[in-house]
Amino acid sequence: MQLLKSRAANTNGQPVAQAKLVINNNEILDANTIADVSPEVRDVLKKWVRFPKNYEFKDVPSAQSAAEDYLAAQFPGDAYIRRGNRRGSITGPDSTNGVSTAKLRFLRNHWKGIAQEVSQELAKQKIKIGDWTEFNDRMMAYASTLLRVGNCGEFAKVVHWWVVENTKDKWVYQASMRSKTRNFDHAFNITYHKKVKNARDFDPEKATVVDGWDNYHVCTLKQFFEGANPYGDVLKPGNVDIITSKKSDGQTMLTGDIEVIVAQAIINALQTFDEKTESQKWLNYVNGANAQGIFDFFRISHAVDDQRFK
Repeated sequence: MQLLKSRAANTNGQPVAQAKLVINNNEILDANTIADVSPEVRDVLKKWVRFPKNYEFKDVPSAQSAAEDYLAAQFPGDAYIRRGNRRGSITGPDSTNGVSTAKLRFLRNHWKGIAQEVSQELAKQKIKIGDWTEFNDRMMAYASTLLRVGNCGEFAKVVHWWVVENTKDKWVYQASMRSKTRNFDHAFNITYHKKVKNARDFDPEKATVVDGWDNYHVCTLKQFFEGANPYGDVLKPGNVDIITSKKSDGQTMLTGDIEVIVAQAIINALQTFDEKTESQKWLNYVNGANAQGIFDFFRISHAVDDQRFK
């Protein structure tokens, strides 16, 4: 299965190329002809599926699963979540003018206090939430969506929970890249049909990488190993760590009442946030000669330029 850089568009936001789906070597020109895609997914496919030329699905066990992964990858873009470490999102035309980096840094620095406030309010209202570590991860995904900011870690959480809450019986793994010789810094998701302990247990031709941060990128794990990753490196299973895993159940963890509590805690924290000053500080940093940890790639590009500015 192959589907790369699925949100390709020109500067006017129009599709570069109409969708081309190939399932089991049969070309599908109309999403309506995909029998095992639900009506809801099919409606979204009609509106959103726009793949670059010459990219195609091959040997997909389930068109439904492939469509779900595609929708999950593009969700951060549809939710207008902007990157805090991509130059084009931070400065220049159609950027946040430093806000995405400033808000993300502020959120990370104040997360402990936000989480504590949420915990106290949940206890006060006698709302049970189950495993705190898992709930905290879901809260962080919600916060990223609410503030529309994130780096790869936040994007991975957002995609992870989209899959968990919008699909059923699919294992979704938050993962990261690692190396003893390379300074990797990237988080993404892998979906699979069964539970595994580590990356060596995946069948790389059947496991799917769903990477919201890297231009809403979907590919097989095999392709990811072969270089379809933000660094363009050839990888081995040992270069991938599984951070968390969960089987999707289609259930929403954050009910309306809990969302209100989390949102209020974030709003309370932001009362001390000086957006103008903080945004300008990060604009100066990114535009400076020694900015580090900043990626430089076009939103519509089919390839990520991993040149970090030293």
